Amino acid sequence: MDNQTAGLVEFVQKLDSIEIPYLIGGSLAAGIWGNSRKTNDVDVEVWLEHVSISHIFESLKSRYMCSFQEIQDAMTATYEFGNFQVFDIERSLKYDCFVQGRFKMDKEALERAQIVKMGNYDVQFACAERILVQKLRWYTLGNRMSERQWRDIEGIAKTPKNFNWSLAIRWSIEVDLEDLCISIRDHAR
Repeated sequence: MDNQTAGLVEFVQKLDSIEIPYLIGGSLAAGIWGNSRKTNDVDVEVWLEHVSISHIFESLKSRYMCSFQEIQDAMTATYEFGNFQVFDIERSLKYDCFVQGRFKMDKEALERAQIVKMGNYDVQFACAERILVQKLRWYTLGNRMSERQWRDIEGIAKTPKNFNWSLAIRWSIEVDLEDLCISIRDHAR
């Protein structure tokens, strides 16, 4: 198992031990469902509704570097992508933890987690449809300029055999990206 995989397994085991629901997202998940590429960090979607800030911080601080204030800010954020960073100094890895639960689709995305075996551990990844919509959101927030986001989007749209376009479009409606999602679908066919 390489350093990033071993570190990821250890990190999600910690999340599981403190009962924080999560999905692996971002470029790592895009690589599972589309074209893989190197990434400097791991995006982790987390659901923190029933967990106290103190509990999260105390559980993480003995093994990872993180900020109580950053966790608190992410949990109380009124902006769309509230997040906090967790650093694994021993392995030189960074986890960007994005707090979920602001959209109706978030709960459904968690329920549609896809299990990927990493070593002997089952790691929950966001489904391809979730990653496509999330990548569309980031691409749009970046003024539709990021070639990396666009390549991830194209890879996801062209690769999965059982991709559920109706689900992706329904989720894209929730974040006002229906036209772009339909355009991607039509281009991928």
